[in-house]
Amino acid sequence: MIETITKIIETSAKYAWGIFVVCAFVIFCPENIANEIGIKEIHAKYLGYWWLLFVFSFSICLGLFFSGVKSWYIKRREIKNRRTKTEQNKQIIINRLYQLNNTEQQWIAYCLLNNVQTLHATQINPTANSLLSKRIVTRGPGAITSLPFTIVDFVWEHLLVFQNNFLPEDIEDHPEIIKNLENFERSLRHIC
Repeated sequence: MIETITKIIETSAKYAWGIFVVCAFVIFCPENIANEIGIKEIHAKYLGYWWLLFVFSFSICLGLFFSGVKSWYIKRREIKNRRTKTEQNKQIIINRLYQLNNTEQQWIAYCLLNNVQTLHATQINPTANSLLSKRIVTRGPGAITSLPFTIVDFVWEHLLVFQNNFLPEDIEDHPEIIKNLENFERSLRHIC
């Protein structure tokens, strides 16, 4: 009995809109048109059943409509939450840029000074792995002695916009910074 009712509900849910339209047509069809197409007897004899079927199919259509609206709303909310979470994660990573140690700052300064987003280093390079764990860089495929470490795109865009926070504007007037960056470059070549 319950299986039969379940099958009826599933079938009616599948065809609810069509059943609703047919019922509405039979119930609200003008008398002269009902005579012409031969449904006057069906209309008059089974009007109560038509109304029950009309209300039943309408309630199913209404339930399906609200179910669709609910699932649409839930999906939109999930997308919004995911975007918010992604933006929060990006902001956390950007904030980490301002808390880097000296060698990590040299890595960033070297990239900015030479306008390169990717540096090659060994798999065990501590600076590269530190930046990797902070999700500031990603590691690409390559030989164990020369892996590409690329600054993540949104971080790179931030660095380009706020370059003066990471490099002095008049870097030529700071020979100690240039010397440190040259030493940093040599250390990369030496390790690799």
